[in-house]
Amino acid sequence: MTAITKEILANAIIAVRDMDLRQCEQLSDEIHANQPQLLLPVLALRSFGVTPEQLEVPLNALLVCYQCMKTCDRQWPLISEAMWERCSRRLVARMQFNEGLTPAQAAEAITTTIAEHNERWLLAFVYGELVASNSLVIESEAQKYLVLVTLALVESIAEAS
Repeated sequence: MTAITKEILANAIIAVRDMDLRQCEQLSDEIHANQPQLLLPVLALRSFGVTPEQLEVPLNALLVCYQCMKTCDRQWPLISEAMWERCSRRLVARMQFNEGLTPAQAAEAITTTIAEHNERWLLAFVYGELVASNSLVIESEAQKYLVLVTLALVESIAEAS
């Protein structure tokens, strides 16, 4: 069952959108203190060749995800490195499955994945951000890692919920 409702998500999107740079930095510091395994892989994307402009997508997704976690009426466990790795492996397997699909089949697979996901509203938001930024058109290793890390944020949160 989803812990993050569409109302919580909508409020988090608005809250993050309305933050200035200082507030985003404070929220990032809070993430580092409370859920470092969510922040560190996003920051590591720079070492894989992700540009500062491309990094805006996973950073925004991270801030929105964490804002949702903060405003949700539950205590979230610490997301461990082992949990992150399990989620990442699951995502890589799903990506490998999707590689041979036609665009229509891939869209259907994404729709099915979202509908059956524990945190479907959050996953739909992240997919929307990836589509809007044209990040799902993977033409480089950097883009592959960007998509993997961004989706792993949601997978890890869903596993922790």
